[in-house]
Amino acid sequence: MVVELDTTLAELYANHGLPGPIVVDLYRIYTHIDLHDNFPRESVFVEDEDPSTYCSEEEDLPRFKRWALNSRTIRHLPMVGPADVILYLPYNSRDDINRALDQFAKHQRPTVQYVDLDSPNMAKDRKMAIKDKKLVYWRPKSWLVDEDCAVSPELSYMLNDKRFLIHPELPTPLLEMISLLHEDQRDTLVNRPLPFVVKFCRCSSGQGTYIATTEEERLQMLEGVCRYRERGGEDIQVSEFVDSKKPHYGVNFFVGRNESVQPCFLGATEQIVTNNGVWIGGIIDYQEQGELERRLRNTIAAVARTLQQYSYVGWVGIDIIFDSNDRPLVVDLNARIAAGIGIVLFSKHFMSMGLPFARMKTVSFPGPASGIYTALSASIESGQVIVTLSAEVTDTESVASVVFGGRTRDDLNAVADWIEDVLRTCLH
Repeated sequence: MVVELDTTLAELYANHGLPGPIVVDLYRIYTHIDLHDNFPRESVFVEDEDPSTYCSEEEDLPRFKRWALNSRTIRHLPMVGPADVILYLPYNSRDDINRALDQFAKHQRPTVQYVDLDSPNMAKDRKMAIKDKKLVYWRPKSWLVDEDCAVSPELSYMLNDKRFLIHPELPTPLLEMISLLHEDQRDTLVNRPLPFVVKFCRCSSGQGTYIATTEEERLQMLEGVCRYRERGGEDIQVSEFVDSKKPHYGVNFFVGRNESVQPCFLGATEQIVTNNGVWIGGIIDYQEQGELERRLRNTIAAVARTLQQYSYVGWVGIDIIFDSNDRPLVVDLNARIAAGIGIVLFSKHFMSMGLPFARMKTVSFPGPASGIYTALSASIESGQVIVTLSAEVTDTESVASVVFGGRTRDDLNAVADWIEDVLRTCLH
């Protein structure tokens, strides 16, 4: 079955004030790890991530580099739509990319511009790939400073800092910034009444987030803050703990250049997180989206107005918690392509099959990347399962990003278990 998306990133930019051709860079940067001689660690737009989160052992480093340069980055490639996308060789297989894109309607497929990291002409080749196009990117990088970007890397860096959440027009929980350079402020973490939440300023996907509801969790937070200070961290965000029994949502919308036009609501996913706040996926109920849009309209508008004050245009993801008075509070802001792009654009596809629920999930399995297509062939052909990317991270292991639909939540969970079972029994 051919998959047609509700819209694409390229279409959203074209319809909201950026009509010229765009080229997209989907790569993330790392502050403590060189991915390649031509992809060194970031020294300007640094992030606060703990390197041990990604790669705790030296022998894991080759796998991590390969993962970071293929599956981590390009799992959202099909959702870019009809625009150019930069991908780096030799870490991305043309066969793997083509196999993923062949599932989608031809008029919505991106055009891949391959740049060889091993080439002595890498920088020149990349320059040619982006020539005469507006550059859209996932994370700001040093090499973007002198390029024609839809949003300057300096602005992106500021907007995606946790410090920006103290903006008075953003509807957030009570929060404050604490300087780790002052001992008296650091001591407040030891004596502060539980519960509360600590976040490092430049982390994502729940990394650098500590939810302290017990003294044991306080101790874990203090140890994390100590490591953070050793890496050069200076400030942290401390906020009230919102004890909500309702789902936590990842809300996706697009902000255009015209302030008189309402932001385009794209969808809200229920966040799947670990007990310590690390994001591991999302579930969406397409039938619920109209009601969620109504409930979140004022919150979305407030965030959009704030971003437009800085001339931001692009995808936005906000994490929302409803408090005890049913007020939606913004607990995180991602003024960039957010993870929700991997699931919110499939509503017409799944609803046409009578599948109002969908989920995205990352799976690993032994053998080549093509193995998952064989193992799940019937469900892929029916359209219930979509493999947005499958890539090899070692000579014997592959990782895939899958989106799948279900008739009910229980059905969705059953499909998730079935995928794991099939991959375990067929490919081991």
